[in-house]
Amino acid sequence: MVEIEGNFIRNQDIDLIEYEADDTGVLVYVANTEEIHIFNDTAYFIYKLLEKSRNIQEILEALKNEYEIIEEKAVLSDMLNYLDMLIEKKIITKCS
Repeated sequence: MVEIEGNFIRNQDIDLIEYEADDTGVLVYVANTEEIHIFNDTAYFIYKLLEKSRNIQEILEALKNEYEIIEEKAVLSDMLNYLDMLIEKKIITKCS
């Protein structure tokens, strides 16, 4: 599981191509690994947030504001799992 401390940012060392799939999400092609990922609206929102370095609290606050989230605990677990997947796929990295 992702450590809550520290910041995250999109990996600048990989080539990503984004395609709007339809109104349900975005298709992201990672040229370096030839992998395709489909991000739903919320996942794509987080992905775009990480164009700049952000910590867990900043990401959570942005999600709460964008989607009018009241129950923080339910979202936090899903968000951490998603960040884990992005780190594993090398789409984002931890930074200081």
